[in-house]
Amino acid sequence: MGGGGAIGQALVVLATPVLTRLFTPEDFGVYALYSSTVLVAGSLASLRLDAAVLVPRQLGTAVALSKLGSGALVVVGVVTAAAAAAAVAVGVLGPDATHSPALAALFVLLGVVGFGGYQLLNMWAVRERLYGAVARTRVTRAAVQVAFQVGGGLIGFAPGGLLMGHALGHLFGLRFIGRRMLDAWRSVRTSAARLRWTARRYRNYPLLSAPAALLQSSSLQLPAVVLMAYFGPAAAGVYAVAQRVIATPIQVVGSALAMVFMGETLHLAKSSPAQLRRVMLRSVALTALIGSLPILLLALGGPPLFEFALGREWAESGTYIRTMAPMFVAQFAMYPISQTLKVLERPGLQLVFDASRLALGVGSLAVAAWLGAEPVTAVLVYSIGMTLSYCVYLALALHALALRAARG
Repeated sequence: MGGGGAIGQALVVLATPVLTRLFTPEDFGVYALYSSTVLVAGSLASLRLDAAVLVPRQLGTAVALSKLGSGALVVVGVVTAAAAAAAVAVGVLGPDATHSPALAALFVLLGVVGFGGYQLLNMWAVRERLYGAVARTRVTRAAVQVAFQVGGGLIGFAPGGLLMGHALGHLFGLRFIGRRMLDAWRSVRTSAARLRWTARRYRNYPLLSAPAALLQSSSLQLPAVVLMAYFGPAAAGVYAVAQRVIATPIQVVGSALAMVFMGETLHLAKSSPAQLRRVMLRSVALTALIGSLPILLLALGGPPLFEFALGREWAESGTYIRTMAPMFVAQFAMYPISQTLKVLERPGLQLVFDASRLALGVGSLAVAAWLGAEPVTAVLVYSIGMTLSYCVYLALALHALALRAARG
């Protein structure tokens, strides 16, 4: 699964120098707004019933949960698509007549259903231990996305090619696992009474987990929306490409480090919280040291490096990388311990972190933009706020460990 994800993400990153020569910063700005909308809505489109699919032992209950999640997915997709069409109709993207409300609604609907459905089917695949299928779909999803985006750029379909590739990539990723889940649907009959009982039994997922997912997704996706609102699509596009170049490798490597850390230290959470504290601090320090080198090299390369790699219009992305370097180092350093609060069963503290990251990150960016700061200055303020939020996470994790140690 990790290998499939890494290959898929590598395809996306390697295609960036091609796409930046086929699409303008304004095109990427519209794409950033679209993808932010899709990822925020898609992250809770099934009302987090996708996560609940893993819990029940009975196949019938899992089928009922997947049906409820699929129904919610369609409703959220339609509502989000209607909102997107209305936003385009009233000129949220400016007066450019090439932005069709109907086309925006179609892309958003396909994107939300595709992304949310992919999340749901991933959980079904994990339940059925279809790990090879998950790995293949991750590669397929990235390959289809890149192929349609490059093809759209070559025929001058801008920015629709970027949006279409993103939407169709997720939809193509649904095929094989989707057939397996549909087979289970056909083999197990679920009555209306069974669906109502399941909805009541697992109501905490939409009531508690969905708001938490919304906070997590919003803190990472809304910066592009804020930049779009205050500075226009070009600024949002430059920011989005800077994120694409550096955040994707950080996510791939960081996720692998998180799996290794938790696999090696999970037993310490109960047997020796004090030792886990020492291991955790060493891991943070070592990961920060390792991550600092490539991030520093990109920051030092700055605008000339990005102009050479991506094209003249993208030099400003190098400036953004410089301003966000502390945030990326902090983010990478926190990846190994990112599941600590969940392992320690402290959802309340996790919610505090998610809220603080949204307030310190997106909130500080919005305030800086509202006060009239230049785009690069606003991004610097955002970087400082996000860096502080990761410090908050470390403090909360240490606090949770201290409480666990005090209880013995």
